[in-house]
Amino acid sequence: NKFYNTLKSNGIACTKNNLYDYLSFLTDAFLFYQSPIHARSERAKQVNPRKIYTIDNSLIQAMTTPDTKDQGARLENLVYMHLRRRGIHPEYYITEQGAEIDFVYFDSSGDEKLRLIQVCWDLSAPKTRQRELQSLRKAMDELNLKSGTIISWMDEESPQDGIEIIPAWKWLLKEII
Repeated sequence: NKFYNTLKSNGIACTKNNLYDYLSFLTDAFLFYQSPIHARSERAKQVNPRKIYTIDNSLIQAMTTPDTKDQGARLENLVYMHLRRRGIHPEYYITEQGAEIDFVYFDSSGDEKLRLIQVCWDLSAPKTRQRELQSLRKAMDELNLKSGTIISWMDEESPQDGIEIIPAWKWLLKEII
């Protein structure tokens, strides 16, 4: 819907049905993946928008303007694709206060435990750090979980209050090390 409104405001004529068809074609061609909201209700999954991820981060660069430097979106896309390669189909979660958790999934490593991952490029700004930690803690409380993970570009901290902050390179290599 947001993309449709952007096209419309730029004077590009296109129907919503055409956009949904094109997205479906790109998904069928494995260029894009769609991630639904994590909800108990099937209706909630149908009503809420799906997040879109691309098979390759270079597609993001090719489809955006040169001044777009959203490294956080690229890191989130990288984490999503890594989860998909592991056979995981992550969803996203919205807390009761409206904060978004990037990934919720069942870990199939034997314990079938629900996992939460928040992705943030840089946690050095106090407001960003507080926002990310509060969102993850709230989701942990709502879903009755004891742990969660924040993946960042370089930040790393020992787990505190059940939240582990880990750099992306270390998280990506976790199964190998």
